[in-house]
Amino acid sequence: MSLKTADVEKGIAEVITAHAFSPDGKQIALCANTPEVHIYDCSAGPDTKTWVKLHTVAEHTAIVSGIDWNTDNKIVTASHDRNAYVWTYHAESNEWKPTMCLLHINRAATGVVWSPCQRKFAVPSGSKQVAICTHEAASDWWSSKMVRKNHRSTILTAAFSPNSQLIVTAGTDYKCRIVSIFDKALDAKTGTYDAIFGENPALYTFGETLAEFDEAGGWVNAAAWSPSGTRLCFVGHGSTIHFVDLSVSTTAVQTISLRDLPFLQVEFLSDNTVVAAGFDRNPAFFTYNGSKWVSSGYAETEAASKAAAAAATPVKSATSAAFAKFQQADYQGGKFGEDIKASKKPSFTTHSNTITCLKRDKACASKFTTSGLDGKITFWDATKYVSV
Repeated sequence: MSLKTADVEKGIAEVITAHAFSPDGKQIALCANTPEVHIYDCSAGPDTKTWVKLHTVAEHTAIVSGIDWNTDNKIVTASHDRNAYVWTYHAESNEWKPTMCLLHINRAATGVVWSPCQRKFAVPSGSKQVAICTHEAASDWWSSKMVRKNHRSTILTAAFSPNSQLIVTAGTDYKCRIVSIFDKALDAKTGTYDAIFGENPALYTFGETLAEFDEAGGWVNAAAWSPSGTRLCFVGHGSTIHFVDLSVSTTAVQTISLRDLPFLQVEFLSDNTVVAAGFDRNPAFFTYNGSKWVSSGYAETEAASKAAAAAATPVKSATSAAFAKFQQADYQGGKFGEDIKASKKPSFTTHSNTITCLKRDKACASKFTTSGLDGKITFWDATKYVSV
């Protein structure tokens, strides 16, 4: 049985580079590979045909590379134009109005994410640094402090620890790092990670690297932090996925090598369950069995998809069947009469192109959404895979 709750033939856009949902899940903000962000009312359900466009925000001058929506109903966007904006909704004018953030980067922003405390957000970039942004109430703008140390190439992603005082960064210098972003003005010394890192002054020093992992042996495309804050996961461009249990050791890393294409996104659904997705167009699950992490399978299987397609496919007339052959030959670049299916194995997955964005549902740990280069937004319920 497929895990998806909506399977639309056409996406809501030609391409989707990023998306994020409102705190109540009734609205979605997405970028269709342009400088604009479109906001839709999606309260009618997961079928994108029922969605209504409410707003278009257009302050960026290059492709928006990251979107996140926090619990205070503020949207943050980052772009290849090296800028970030925090958008606030004004009900009296029915508008989303931007507040600029001073990023101080000279290369493209590669993403953006709010911290769990909602008072910070992180912007990784091509300038070998991550901007950690906080609000300056006196001037009503967002200023940034830069994480620069040790990063030697483009940083592709950043993820906050649950207490918002550490981040894990990943990028094209083949490294994954844990970095302190402790802010004396915002954060209190809770001692959450003292047992893990010892009495290390770097734990409370902004920008200091606490641990470094190079097991990927190639680009590290994404990283994630578990809900408890004691586990990390990162995915490499060599079709690998890596797990770190900080409560045991900051140096012991379990690696699983895969035969499939690399992942671009990874997220913890629980402390013991991870979902990853990317070039294979099919979300994959990994679970902790008490002693190690193991692969638990994929969201979709070829057998299940074939059965569902057969049940839903109407009987075609001879005329329509002939037309379908012409259409298929034209679409797939083959010759009429050639056995396209034999020469090009059709995809059985809902997504027909790379998954570029994966978001965990804010209200339900077992649910998540994906979007990608095919322009589709797909909703998934992974209840049977989630292990608490």
